[in-house]
Amino acid sequence: MTVDLLFNLSGAWRLLHEHVPHVDYHDPVGALSFLLTRLGFYIVGPSPQAFLVGEMMFLAFIFITAVIAASRRLPPVPALLFVLYVALLVLLPANIGDQPNAYTFAMSYNRWCWSALTTLCLVLFLPPRGERHRAYVDAAIGGLLLLVMFYLKMTFAAAGLAALVVALLASDHIRSRWALWSSVLALVLANAAAPYNHAYLADIWGAAGAGYVRASLPDHIRSFLANKAEYALYGCGVLVLLWLWQRGQASWQSAAAAVFILGMGILVLSQNAQAAGIPVGMVIAFMIYEAVGNESTDTKATAVQFMPRLLAILLFPVLSIIAAATTLTGYHLVAKRDRTVFMVEGTNLHSLAVPADVDIVKATFATNEEVPYQIRSRVRDGQPGQDASQSEYVQGLVEAAALFSGGGRGPSKVLMLDQVNALPFMLGFPPPRGGNLWIWPGAPMRSAENVFDDVDIVLVPKAPSFAAATTKALAQYERYLAENFFQQAETPRWIVLMRRQSAALDPN
Repeated sequence: MTVDLLFNLSGAWRLLHEHVPHVDYHDPVGALSFLLTRLGFYIVGPSPQAFLVGEMMFLAFIFITAVIAASRRLPPVPALLFVLYVALLVLLPANIGDQPNAYTFAMSYNRWCWSALTTLCLVLFLPPRGERHRAYVDAAIGGLLLLVMFYLKMTFAAAGLAALVVALLASDHIRSRWALWSSVLALVLANAAAPYNHAYLADIWGAAGAGYVRASLPDHIRSFLANKAEYALYGCGVLVLLWLWQRGQASWQSAAAAVFILGMGILVLSQNAQAAGIPVGMVIAFMIYEAVGNESTDTKATAVQFMPRLLAILLFPVLSIIAAATTLTGYHLVAKRDRTVFMVEGTNLHSLAVPADVDIVKATFATNEEVPYQIRSRVRDGQPGQDASQSEYVQGLVEAAALFSGGGRGPSKVLMLDQVNALPFMLGFPPPRGGNLWIWPGAPMRSAENVFDDVDIVLVPKAPSFAAATTKALAQYERYLAENFFQQAETPRWIVLMRRQSAALDPN
C-alpha cells in the first residue's frame, strides 16, 4: 500500500505550501499526521524519511503519556509491558491484524489512534494506586489524547468521548472528580464545534454521506466470525471480571467497563480498513490484574493468584510485543536485500523502495527507453486496465517524473488522476489547490472547477494503483477535460493532457 504513504507525503506537501486543510483540499482524515510529516521536512528535507521523523515525534508523545498513566496504576513490570505495547503500535511497519511480514506504513493514523485510545482507556478505567495521584495530571493527559485523536481520525475521537462519558458514570476515580472531567469533556466538544473546525466537520459529514461509514450488517457479521478467536479471548476477560465481581474481588463497574471496552473496540474496528486486531482490549487484562492484585497479600493467596495474573497480564502482552518486534526486525532485514526491491534514486522520493517484480526490467526513463512492460494489452481506447503492482506503480511515477526532467515542462500545477496526486511532491512542484486528497469511487463528488481550475497538466495512468478510481474520475470529468485540455503526449504508462492556451508544457 505504497499509495497510502504517498497520501501522507502529499498532504504534508500541501501544508508546506500553505494550503488550508479541508478548504484548499478535502479529506475526512485530520491534518495532524500531515503536520508531523511537514515538521519532518524541516529536519530531513522533502523525502520519505520525513514521515519517520513525524512518527518518532508521535512516539515521544505516546511514550510520555503512557509512562505517566501506567506508572500511577501498575507495578513496574506490568507498567513496562503496557508502555512497550502502545509504543510498538506506533512503530509497527504493518497494519494491525495483518500477517507479520505484510510490511507497510499505510494507515499510520489508525495505529497511532489505537495507541492513544488504549492509553486513554487505561486512565479512565483503571484507578490510580497510592496517595500520589493527582487528578489534574490524568485530566490533562486525557484531554490531550482526545484532541490528538480528533485531529487524526474522528472515528477514534468519538470512541474516546464515549469512553469518557461511560467513565463519568462507572469509574469511581473519574466520578469523584466529575467537575474536572466534565470540564475536559466540555472543552474537547467546544473545540470540535469551534468555527475553525467547521470545514473539517463538513468533510467528515460529506464523507459519511458518500459511503465512508461501513454499515453493511452481513459484512460486520462475517468480520466478527472471522475474528472469533480474538473476540473469545477478550470475552473471556469480561467473564473473568464478572466472576471476580460475584466473588467480591471486583466492582460491577469494572465488569461493565470491560463490556463497554470490548463493544467499543469491535465498533471501531468495523469502521476501519483493518481485518483484525482490537488493541484497546488489552486494558481488560490490566483490569483483571488490578482486581486480582487487591486480594489478600498473604503468601498462600499470592501463590494461588500468580498463575491467573501471569496469564492475564504477562503472556498476551509479551506475545504481542514479540510479534511487533519480529515485524520490525523482519522489515529491516528485507529492506537490506536490495536485489528484492525497486528503489527510487532521484526526485523527492529518493530511497523509497517497494518489492520488485521479477518480470519487469528497470529502465532509464529519463532517456525515454522502451521497457518490456505489458500494458498496452490492458488498455482499450485509453481506458485504464487492471491495478498496477507496487513496483509497476512506483516505476510509473518515475517515468512521469522523467517527463519533467528537462525543465521545459514545469514547474507546473500537475494532477495525476490516480488515488493520490503524488507527483507535485515527487517533483518539488507547487501542488494545485482543490479536489479530494484521496480519490476513490466512494469519495464525495467535487465539481470539475474545484478539481481542475488550478491545474495545468493532467496525467492519466494506464495502469493506476486503483483502476476503479481512475475510471470513475475520467467518466465524471470527461466533458470538462475535453473542453479545457488536449492530449499532448502519450507514453507506455501515461496519457498527458495539457490545458488549452497554456505554455506550461513544452511540446518538445
